Amino acid sequence: MTDDANRDRSGSAAHLDDLERKVGKVAELSRELRQENLLLNREIAALRFRIESLLVERKQLEGRIDDLLAERASIRQRIEEMLNDIATLEMESDSINK
Repeated sequence: MTDDANRDRSGSAAHLDDLERKVGKVAELSRELRQENLLLNREIAALRFRIESLLVERKQLEGRIDDLLAERASIRQRIEEMLNDIATLEMESDSINK
């Protein structure tokens, strides 16, 4: 064999080694990305579940707020009626005392 042929063979072997190393890196990166993707999908699922839970809780709290607002309006009405009754009684008392 000539020196040129030996160099070509050693160059080809180095090139093949370099290519194998690159393929190995790509395979490792692919495994890492698959693992990261799996973890991210799990996190997304957990976040979706949390969002759904929060939406249900929000709906319940909105209903409770509506109930409290209605109760407040009812109490306000009753207090206004009592104040009117008190004012009427005071006017009657004043007219009797005169």
